[in-house]
Amino acid sequence: TLATALAASAQTPATPNTSNDAEAFIAAGNTLVSVGQRAAAVDMFRHATQADPRSVTAWNQLGYYLEHDGHHEEGLKAFEEALKFDPRNAFAWAGKAETLAWLERPQEALPAAEMALRLGPNLAYAHNAKGAALNTYERYAEAIAFYDRSLALDPKDANTWSNKGYALGSLERYQEALEAYDHSLALDPKNANAWSNKGYALGSLGRNQEALDAYEHALALGQNSIRWHGKATALRKLGRTREAEAAERKAKELEEQEKKQ
Repeated sequence: TLATALAASAQTPATPNTSNDAEAFIAAGNTLVSVGQRAAAVDMFRHATQADPRSVTAWNQLGYYLEHDGHHEEGLKAFEEALKFDPRNAFAWAGKAETLAWLERPQEALPAAEMALRLGPNLAYAHNAKGAALNTYERYAEAIAFYDRSLALDPKDANTWSNKGYALGSLERYQEALEAYDHSLALDPKNANAWSNKGYALGSLGRNQEALDAYEHALALGQNSIRWHGKATALRKLGRTREAEAAERKAKELEEQEKKQ
């Protein structure tokens, strides 16, 4: 599981007191994750890296949750910090690979994923990272094979189910994509990307009211231009033109903000 993989990424502590402080912050962060308080958990993981800047586990935890909450640049920096202290850490390479894939840097993502697999051939996250890297090259069928390998090792990873759904949707296999998103959301109901991508799959199947509901779920968890564009499309298909136009305006406003970030 993810928790096991993260625990295995630990290294020799710098000093007993800083290590103990970092471990306490990591434990607090894990508890917050388990009750769905991800933003507060990220703060705890940040404290852990400050308490022991050499803690690979703390950097991996911070990187993982930053990346999966959409803070890709910051997540990438955390994984790179982990690799400074343990250059052969498979989890950190996998995290770096998936983050680079999200940042649309495929030429860096694929070698990082391959390094993760060499160092951790039985690490589910490494297989997921290879799938994410292949997605950026639009090699969706190959990506699905790696997601399936990841899920064979860890069938309860919500992120991998969501990624598999995206690859299936990209191949226009929308019904299978929906099943993958439903698996993801059963495991993590606060996965905003899964809700948004589920909205797209539902819309592609003509299930427009359900698509709108899915986009609303995604927007309740976090605002971005893609989700507002999706909501606008669903509203337009439902004949709610005035609301669709307002949603498009909001999408364009957020697009401008995102370009400046």
